[in-house]
Amino acid sequence: MEIVIRGQNVEISEALVAHCVERASRAFRPFSSRISRVQLVFVDLNGPKRGLGQACRATVEFTGGGHVRYESRAEDYYRSISQAVAGMARHIQRVLGRRRTRAVERTSTLAPAV
Repeated sequence: MEIVIRGQNVEISEALVAHCVERASRAFRPFSSRISRVQLVFVDLNGPKRGLGQACRATVEFTGGGHVRYESRAEDYYRSISQAVAGMARHIQRVLGRRRTRAVERTSTLAPAV
């Protein structure tokens, strides 16, 4: 699983990168065989005014194709990444559960009748 971290007009500190890698690795560990890439993009919603309002946009790409996106907004980047990976983990669990259910339905309808 590749983890890509970047900022959109934001400087990313080494401490924030370490925090992101640790949080993402822990949150996505149960799905690591199904995930090929995780991209985390940090955005300052207020621009140069430097007020409250930072966002983390997470995109997860699956090994078999497809992707999911999730965005979290908070007063600082550390809280936004924590919220984003937690929300994304719940979202991935639902998506993969639906895929598993559909695969079971397809195989059960394709089985020959005896």
